[in-house]
Amino acid sequence: MKPIAIYQILGGTIGIFLLLTIDYSNLSQVKILTCFFALTLYSLSIYSGVLLLKNQILKGINLSIILNLFQIISFAVLGFSFKFVSGICLGINIDLTDDTLLRLNFDITNFQANFWGGSRNIFIGINFVPLFILSRLFKNKELIINTSHNRL
Repeated sequence: MKPIAIYQILGGTIGIFLLLTIDYSNLSQVKILTCFFALTLYSLSIYSGVLLLKNQILKGINLSIILNLFQIISFAVLGFSFKFVSGICLGINIDLTDDTLLRLNFDITNFQANFWGGSRNIFIGINFVPLFILSRLFKNKELIINTSHNRL
């Protein structure tokens, strides 16, 4: 669990650092609210990593599962878009904006959200890194639960 904990902490720390580099003086209230949402997700990423390091394994695993579920799918359609990466994104994008294009996607800690229209992009992306992490988290969670049941 230690590598996942470190990954969660690094991803969240980089995300918060990137948020601190934004010039907030020219942002609308909606954009500031979006940044606050990103700050919350990155902070939870750090917190889940700390829980895993401090042997609060089940709490850390459960929080990490939720955060990694948010990172699997990214999309843009009808002006709405969402992409959250706390760590590494390695996956594929299917871009349907002008033509159907299949693209490989590599990215590091990133947050993009647009819930109020404005873009004509249409795509869906899948990040394989959180899928791998989720498989490890579920295996460890199952092992912990089975071990605790065997002790009873």
